[in-house]
Amino acid sequence: MTQIFNSELEVNLRVLSILFIVQSSVSIDYITTMDLFTTYGKNYGFTQENLHGDSSYNFSEIASRRTLINRSIRSLVTKGLVNAEESSNGFHYSINEDGRIICNVLDSDYHRKYSETVKTIVQKTHSLSDAQLVNYATKRSINKE
Repeated sequence: MTQIFNSELEVNLRVLSILFIVQSSVSIDYITTMDLFTTYGKNYGFTQENLHGDSSYNFSEIASRRTLINRSIRSLVTKGLVNAEESSNGFHYSINEDGRIICNVLDSDYHRKYSETVKTIVQKTHSLSDAQLVNYATKRSINKE
């Protein structure tokens, strides 16, 4: 069966896009919540629409999304598009010049919408820690507020 969403290539490009926009070293929890909030922004109260459509099942995606993001990060680090840096809080990831080159040539309606939504989510959550982001995602998933 062909995957419509969350293919390896798509997740890799979404992770690169997040890192390109954020322009700093961030944790896997940060990347995971940004991707989740971006694809299902309406359900989390950030946007007017969900990029991946309306579904009550997206609230069960937190754990599986983290697995997808983890796999993607390993792939991107191995391909030399993302840097991994060890810190006192675990690993943090940042886009490097080769990853930026890829982001600069991406040109599709989906990529533009995804990138604009990431910017919106980053602005709305800039004061939250990684733990607060995960907590917010978890609470919204459980309570479906």
